[in-house]
Amino acid sequence: MPKSLAIVGYGKMGQLIERLAPEAGFAVGLKLDIDTNVNQQGITPENFRGVDVAIEFSMPHVAVANLERLCAIGVPTVVGTTGWYDELERVRAFVERSSAGVVYSANYSIGVNVFRRVVAEAARLLAKEAEYGAWAWEVHHSAKKDAPSGTLLQLVEEMNRAGYTRQIDASSNRAGANPGTHEIGFDSAADTITLRHAARSREGFARGALKAAQWVIGKRGLHEFGEVIFAGDAKAMRRPADEVSSTGFSLCGFSCDQSNTTQAEACATGKVEHYWTTKVMRRQPCLQDSEDAARPWSRRSGTTCRWTKTLCGG
Repeated sequence: MPKSLAIVGYGKMGQLIERLAPEAGFAVGLKLDIDTNVNQQGITPENFRGVDVAIEFSMPHVAVANLERLCAIGVPTVVGTTGWYDELERVRAFVERSSAGVVYSANYSIGVNVFRRVVAEAARLLAKEAEYGAWAWEVHHSAKKDAPSGTLLQLVEEMNRAGYTRQIDASSNRAGANPGTHEIGFDSAADTITLRHAARSREGFARGALKAAQWVIGKRGLHEFGEVIFAGDAKAMRRPADEVSSTGFSLCGFSCDQSNTTQAEACATGKVEHYWTTKVMRRQPCLQDSEDAARPWSRRSGTTCRWTKTLCGG
């Protein structure tokens, strides 16, 4: 029997998701648009009775309010809207207070998420090669509101986390009907390396959002789309140690307390400083405050992984 899907935001992406939903095992039970969801009036327990999951593709100025209301009534949600990430910590707080699971991403294309990892690895390899400068560029259709795109900002952030701390010149264009092209380049006097992802249509974004909708049913907490598509790969949850070591401290110990074997293996794989920390952290006497200490680990299915972190002078 198909799962019931609600679409919040019925523009081009919402209509595409409706068309592709049956292929992913969904029947669209509710559609809310700009007229039927003024001030979130359409997001009610009555309207969402029997709905298994929602996909939100609206506008940046209403996305957070939509999501807060969806979490308040306990609806698992996939957020496709971008341009609201300056409110991410507030969103994280109300998601964690709710019973709902939420998946967010700057881009639901599986190819883009693989591209992010390729870019991060290239940045890591070139981090200490001072002769290589870097640029980041994207182009989208003229109707896209936010610039630079959330994906480009995410790519630059990935490069920084990978240890590439030199200036990255970033630029954007808006023209025509381009569904999205992102390019990262490294240039030196000797050669140029160019990495590019070009979307051919919006279908990749819609199919990725539907994949996330299948996954988030029954989950709790805030999750990034990378957890969905790289769920079996512990490396997807890692972050470079450079960001931690740049604070002048190094991680010297942890404990992982959970019952899921797969999670246990993930927690034990590699050096602890390569991982995002969990939303639950026991502070030790010698723990020093740092930017890293506040970063949350997005929980996997039904488990709680508790890091005991100790930052020691290094």
